[in-house]
Amino acid sequence: MNKNLLTTFANIIAIIIIICISVFTFFEHWYYLLLIQVPLVIANAYSAVKYFRKYCIDKVKN
Repeated sequence: MNKNLLTTFANIIAIIIIICISVFTFFEHWYYLLLIQVPLVIANAYSAVKYFRKYCIDKVKN
């Protein structure tokens, strides 16, 4: 399995976990969680999109 693809899956799983944690604890500590998780979600989404785009380009070339 491609390392970049594996990283993408790991990022997607991390985003799903973060969203689940956010939903479950939203009503208690929403302001605290947003401060931490918004940058994490943005960073994970950015890297996932970057790796996915690179993976697609590699597939097209080969």
